Amino acid sequence: MPSKLEIFVNIAITTLIMTASNFSTIGNHIQSIANSFDGGGIMEMEQRQANCDSQPQPDPNFARNRMTP
Repeated sequence: MPSKLEIFVNIAITTLIMTASNFSTIGNHIQSIANSFDGGGIMEMEQRQANCDSQPQPDPNFARNRMTP
């Protein structure tokens, strides 16, 4: 008898196969899956991380320069 996880995975795979023709690219397909499981939270976290990565970083020598006479 298959476990609940195996049943869920089989349903998910079947659903993805049946709906794959509705997506124009693999990226859209992955985004749709992420949104269905997390309500968009995964994508929001990735967007926040991208925003953090693009912000300018402080000069690491700033404190050292202020400490020297």
